Amino acid sequence: MSVLIHFSIFPTDKGTSVSPYVAKSLRIIRESGLPYKLGPMS
Repeated sequence: MSVLIHFSIFPTDKGTSVSPYVAKSLRIIRESGLPYKLGPMS
């Protein structure tokens, strides 16, 4: 079975720099062991 999931991460209440929050989310995804692709938001 194959599943495709698309989601965006954008904390709206953390000011202009959200990279620490995105990095934490990416770390969780990476540690899950699931294959993933990271791309820019359009």
